Formats: sequence, C-alpha cells, structure tokens
Amino acid sequence: MPLKAPLEKEHTYKGRLAHYAEEYGWCFCIGAGVSRGMFRDWNELAEGLVREVLPDLKPADIKTFADAQRPEALIQAAVNLGEGKSNREILTRLSEFFFSGLRAKAGKAWPIIAHALTASKPKSLKLDEWRVFLDFVSDYKDATAPSIAEVIVEALEKDRAPASIISFNAEPLLYALINCQYALRYQKKVAKNNPKILDRLSNDVSRPKKGRIPYYYVHGLLPVPDGRDRFNRTISPTKLVFSETQYLELTRTAYSWQSASFLSECMKRKCVFAGLSFTDPNQRRWLAWEHSGRTSERISKNKREYPSHYWLLKRPHPKETNLSDYQILVAKSVEHLGVRIRWIGGWSSLAEALREMLDLQPKS
Repeated sequence: MPLKAPLEKEHTYKGRLAHYAEEYGWCFCIGAGVSRGMFRDWNELAEGLVREVLPDLKPADIKTFADAQRPEALIQAAVNLGEGKSNREILTRLSEFFFSGLRAKAGKAWPIIAHALTASKPKSLKLDEWRVFLDFVSDYKDATAPSIAEVIVEALEKDRAPASIISFNAEPLLYALINCQYALRYQKKVAKNNPKILDRLSNDVSRPKKGRIPYYYVHGLLPVPDGRDRFNRTISPTKLVFSETQYLELTRTAYSWQSASFLSECMKRKCVFAGLSFTDPNQRRWLAWEHSGRTSERISKNKREYPSHYWLLKRPHPKETNLSDYQILVAKSVEHLGVRIRWIGGWSSLAEALREMLDLQPKS
C-alpha cells in the first residue's frame, strides 16, 4: 500500500533559522542552481575544450559520452586531449568559456560586471556601478541569487545572517550580490566606515577575520576575465575541482582543506542547502560521516535521532496536499545524511522560504 504523508505545515519552519542564529549559528550551502541560466555548465565547458582538439566530433557522440559519465570525466578527456598545454592555459580557456555568455550579453558594461564579480567589499564600486550590476543580473529571471542576497543583507541587520557560507560553485556571483545589496541598503554606513562583511576563503592558508562572514569556495574559483588583478592573483587554481584527476584527489583523502572546512561547519551549525542536487559523492560522504558520528553520540546518551540540516527543494506538484511517492523517495535518499527537505512551491519562492525561517517580514 503506498505511503501517504502530509506536507509539513509551513508555519513549522517559521523562525527556525532565527533561533539557530541566536544559539550556534547556521551555514548556507549553495550550488549552481542559485545562478541558474547565467553561466555555462561543466558539460558545456568540457564540450568547448574537446571541440578545440576534435572539431569534427559529432554532437550525438558528445551527448552519448556525457550521459554515461560525470562532467569531470569529459573535462578530463579534454585535458588529456590537449597534451602539451599547461594547467594555466587550460584554466584560462575554462574561464573564457565559462564567462563567455555573460560577457557577450554585458557588452560595453562588461568591465563593470567583471569588477563587481571580483569586488572584495561594498565600497569597491560606486553606487551607480552597483546598480548597473544589479540591473544586469536581475535580467536572469531563473537565478535566485539576487533575492537570496537581499535576504542575507536584511538578516545581517537582525543578527540572523548565516555564520558562514559554503559555495560549491566556481564563480563569485552571490558574494558579489551580497556586497552589492549591502552597498545600496547601507549607503551612509559604507561611505563612512568602508566595512568588509565577507571573507573569501579558497585555500589552506585562508583565515576568516573576526566580525566577517567566512565564505568558503570548496570547489575553488575560476579567474574572471578583466576582473580585478588582486582577485585573479590571489585565488588558488590548485583548489579548483574541474577534472576527474582533481575530483579523485579530493575523494581519496579525508584530510583535505575542502573536507575539513565543510565538516567543521556541519558539526558546529545547522546547514541549509539550496541550488544543488545532492548527486556529488563528496557532499554525501562528508554529510554521512558527520551524521553517523552525531547519531552514535546521541544514541549513547539515549537521545532521539533527528536530521540536523535542511535542503530547500522545489515541489514537483505545488498544488498537492500530500507528499507524492517520489517526494518520499527523495526524502529517504538523504535521511541517512542527516538532511530533511523543506519543500517549496518553486524556485521563485526560495527567498521567501528563507525569510520565513529567519522570521523576517515578507517582501512587500
């Protein structure tokens, strides 16, 4: 007989993150879904690299390969095909492919967009430049990063902002948008104090400063064409996880900077995941370790086991009042990772779901 379970009432999530912010902090973990439609995905990047070496390769053959393998295997094939090219050359080509669509659409405004993406603090750009950046990014209607940034900046005012942010993306969009929203919202404060609210962390020697939100790039960062020299010079290309060799190197050790950073945040805080699919074996492995240790400890103390983290995920059928069998299946697939699903009506509802969990006023 099929399992039937009612959807959790929306009010059961109200103020959850506000409470966690007060108690021990919460961590916001994001994937490529928050910048949906803005950047080329890994398969497109790999195809671009492959076509430079095998220009006559049929699209059907690339699709067959991509359907059977993870994206990093296709990128590794492209790297192996490009014998004689240095990692720096390959990285440069990846960066050019990755930002090419954005660059073309921006046209003459690209220098402003590039400087915004590589800004370190709100005062790095003039207000008019931040407005150009925000208007440009807002044209991408499927991207939720602009509305998420707005919520995070509002939460800062209430001392409810995330204690840390972990990005599995190779781009700095949300980082830039938080600086942008802060600059536009707190103009007098920015002009007077020149605050830095985020710390960009992408390698083993990165250390967050007191009073700033640490922003971890656990899959590394791509250089931004025409971006600020300091940004492109100080990011760590060796931490970029794009080829299968790099991915397997990360998989084989429990003591990498990436795993240590992620596990530390998971153990200390409640995590909220958005814009990712949970198909990455590394994410699942790290969460399974953390949940297993926490569960064993709770059982030894006769305490109830429960999920520690939240995954904000779109409901397949927004009008349904009961969980479908598919939703039950998805929920059970992450239960052993210590993750519960907060179903939302659609991606446009993601920011409002965060507002509710942070007990912020709904956007008028």
